[in-house]
Amino acid sequence: MTKKFFENQKLAANPSLILLIVSFSVFSYPAVATAAGCAVDFTSDVVLDLSGLDAAVNMASGSEAASLEIDETAGTLTVNAICDGGFFLLETADHKVLQLAPSGDTATFVFSSADESSGYVDQWDVTSAANVSFIVGVSEDGDYQVALDDEPISGSPFASAGGEVSFSNTGSGTYTITEVGSIEAPSLTTLEATNVTNTSATLRGNITDNGGEGVTYTGFEWGTSPGEYTDGCQEETFEGCEAYSADLFSEQLTELDEEQTYYFRSMACNPTGWGYGEEESFVTKAGFSITVTIGDKTRTITIDQEGKIIISE
Repeated sequence: MTKKFFENQKLAANPSLILLIVSFSVFSYPAVATAAGCAVDFTSDVVLDLSGLDAAVNMASGSEAASLEIDETAGTLTVNAICDGGFFLLETADHKVLQLAPSGDTATFVFSSADESSGYVDQWDVTSAANVSFIVGVSEDGDYQVALDDEPISGSPFASAGGEVSFSNTGSGTYTITEVGSIEAPSLTTLEATNVTNTSATLRGNITDNGGEGVTYTGFEWGTSPGEYTDGCQEETFEGCEAYSADLFSEQLTELDEEQTYYFRSMACNPTGWGYGEEESFVTKAGFSITVTIGDKTRTITIDQEGKIIISE
């Protein structure tokens, strides 16, 4: 069941009223002056009652927003229009869970109990054109990668201090926070080359694990000696690499030498760094090819050493 709260309500000192409020998870907001548009203003901590929470989480005193929507069954809290210049804070008895403070506009925030563990959160959604300052509680100090829709935000990773990570960012989407030590480079497999002719081949790779963070680029590197790669994806500049699109990826090589052994491996990176597949090899075939151009279309006709005719773009 979803409940919405829009106006300040005064909690009377009446035990029966208090029991009624607790039973139906209806939160009370004493009547106080609020910023324009801030209908929900907490003058005292209010317990957040969501299915799946494994720690007592409060909506902290001083938090302001236009309205709240609480779906107890789904375990979600939606905070609509956190006030410009104000803040909204979730906390336990001993630490902050997550605080948002927008500047320049309001911010809408969605929290799910599925993303909370022992009073700490690793994911949340924000919709805002404002620059939002965040404070996130963490279970241990270290360096933390913060990403928006799987892309690290400016300045990330951030060092925590006193069990908190602080940063600011502008952008709508899904935020995630991950301790850097728990993120690894991607794992992947280099697959056998296919469509091998006398001058071309298709290289293939498959990502088996993203390492705990979204993969950003994929590619291959190759050469004519084992372990020595003179061509392909450049790690520092990303030249010759491709933006990630799928775990299974490929690249066609052309203008290769005939009857030559080529060694290659697949590669992929996430914010932590590059991961590599094992080395594979192939041998180009003997034969000849001609290139035919008709209008704006060009095709290469190859006859390999087995007599097969291969037509490629």
